[in-house]
Amino acid sequence: MKQLLSPSGRPLQRRTIFNNSARRREFYFYLALIALPMIQFILMYVCVNLRSVLFAFQTYDQDTTSYVFGWQYFAENFSSVFNKFLHGEELGIAWKNSLVFYVLQLVIITPLSVLTSFFIYKKLPLAGYFRVVLYLPNIVSGMATVLGYKYLVEVGLSGLLGYQGSMFNLPETAYGVLVFYSLWTALGGSLIMTTGVMSRTSVELLEASRLDGVNFLQELVHIVFPVVYPVITIGLYTGVVTIFTGGPPIYAFFGAQPPSGQMTTIQYYLFTQVVGSTSSPSNYPFAATSGLILTLVAAPVVFVLKYLFEKYDPNEDNPKFQERRKKKYGLA
Repeated sequence: MKQLLSPSGRPLQRRTIFNNSARRREFYFYLALIALPMIQFILMYVCVNLRSVLFAFQTYDQDTTSYVFGWQYFAENFSSVFNKFLHGEELGIAWKNSLVFYVLQLVIITPLSVLTSFFIYKKLPLAGYFRVVLYLPNIVSGMATVLGYKYLVEVGLSGLLGYQGSMFNLPETAYGVLVFYSLWTALGGSLIMTTGVMSRTSVELLEASRLDGVNFLQELVHIVFPVVYPVITIGLYTGVVTIFTGGPPIYAFFGAQPPSGQMTTIQYYLFTQVVGSTSSPSNYPFAATSGLILTLVAAPVVFVLKYLFEKYDPNEDNPKFQERRKKKYGLA
């Protein structure tokens, strides 16, 4: 390779942080800029999860009230988790409730958030009203919203619908009223993000489509949907994790002792193992091992779904979309 020379004939050196003060100052500024996020990441993610991994190889000694480390304890903890998750009656209900919540969120909230966001994006009549009403639970304090909703169900809806007692105490309605609350609050959170992404739609493309006689449905499907597709798919494949970590805020409503055992979820069951009146230091290894196993199960599913969603991305700037179109129309 031919070396570049300065006007005086001397070889030019590449400017790096070692031989250039300006680059060195930029490097120091960059370090200062990322220092706080990196410290937070190390403390709040690496250290916390490292401690959880260590718990999976420990057991609690009741005599010394301390944790004992040993490689053999992982097999014991794994066997305990495996037996409870497959044969435990309470966890059987938790599995069912967690899957029901995930499916309802997938089937109801995902399409409804897109339609509602498109309704507000087009500034149709009452769009501003729906924006405020749906986003209101995210503005008001979470505990205030929980208390208001709990009072509404126990005092208002239970008597209005003819139930004897509170709907929170009945096995056939307990989980349903919690799911409705979660879906209602989740809709407002996705509304702002989806509407904001829709506003990035090309104005020139929209004007050209109107000249071609495109109706509302065609505009949503063929023009707006590809723009919001990345945001929607991120929620879909990361939402798999919510089967284990999501669900209605049962603890905010009832603490560690819900009135009905029919409303337990995976997240709530593991949470109450280590927090609240039902927690115990001896439960930490079980909870940590459960989290480790569920992570190993969920991570491959998330990566596979991410690959598939990116492969079939309908945006024209996606290289894989260009390849599919060439194959479809026989283009060179």
